[in-house]
Amino acid sequence: MRVITERVVWQLTELQHFLLYCLRFLPSFLSRNSIKIQSANYEEEPKREKTQAEMIDIMAKELSDLPQFSLPYTFLTHFKIDI
Repeated sequence: MRVITERVVWQLTELQHFLLYCLRFLPSFLSRNSIKIQSANYEEEPKREKTQAEMIDIMAKELSDLPQFSLPYTFLTHFKIDI
């Protein structure tokens, strides 16, 4: 009977150590990645996709903001592409 009691105590101790090891990082993980659940009064707004004209304007802005001697700028000016 004593051997059985010692094994049960050992198993419970090991289980406790395992759970403490697994749950040790849970608070810091949850603080960085909070759990989000849907609310009954939440209305998701549909996301509008950008039009092709808007995407062209964004790309033109990015290209015009490039430094003068960067590789894309040099490539575009070498082939005389107007930005």
